[in-house]
Amino acid sequence: MLFRVAAGLWAVAVPGLALAADGLPQLDASFYPSQLFWLVVSFGALYGVMVVGILPRLNNVQQARTSQRARDLAEAREAQEKAKALIATGEKQLAEARAKASADMAAVMQQAQNDAAKAKADQTRELMLRLKSAETDIATMRARALAAIDQVALDVAVAMAQKLVAAPISAEDWNQAKVANIKDAA
Repeated sequence: MLFRVAAGLWAVAVPGLALAADGLPQLDASFYPSQLFWLVVSFGALYGVMVVGILPRLNNVQQARTSQRARDLAEAREAQEKAKALIATGEKQLAEARAKASADMAAVMQQAQNDAAKAKADQTRELMLRLKSAETDIATMRARALAAIDQVALDVAVAMAQKLVAAPISAEDWNQAKVANIKDAA
C-alpha cells in the first residue's frame, strides 16, 4: 500500500510517468535502483544462508553417504572374497569327496572281485575234492563189483544149473567143471 501511495505521488510530480504508475511498476525505470538494492540484499542474504547453513550440511550428508558407500563396497568386496574362498573350499572338498568315493568304490569292487574269485576257487577246490572222492568211491565200488562178479556169476550159474538139473550142485563142483571146460577149449 505504501508503494501505491509513493507511486501516486510520483505520478503527480512527473506527469509523463502516469502511464507507468497505472501499469506495471517494475517496468518503471525510477524504481530500478531500489529493486537492484533489494536484489543484492536478498541475494547476499540467501547466499550467506546457503554458504553458512545449508551447503555445509549438504556436504556433510554427501561425505557421510560417500564414506558409507565406500564402507559398504569394502564389506561387499570382503564378503565376495569370503564367498569365493568358501566356494573354492567347497569345490575342493567336493572334489576330494568324489575322489575318495571313487577310490572307496574301486576298493569295494576289488574286494568283491577278490571275494568272488576266492569263493570260486574254494568251490572249485571243494568240487574237485568231491569229484576225486566220487571217483575213488566209484573205483572202489567197481573193484568190489568186479571182485564180486565172479562170485555172483558163480552163484547164478549154480542156481541155474540146479534148476536145470534139478539136483543140488555145489560151488566147488561148478568151479571144477568150469576149469575143465576152459582146459578143453584151450
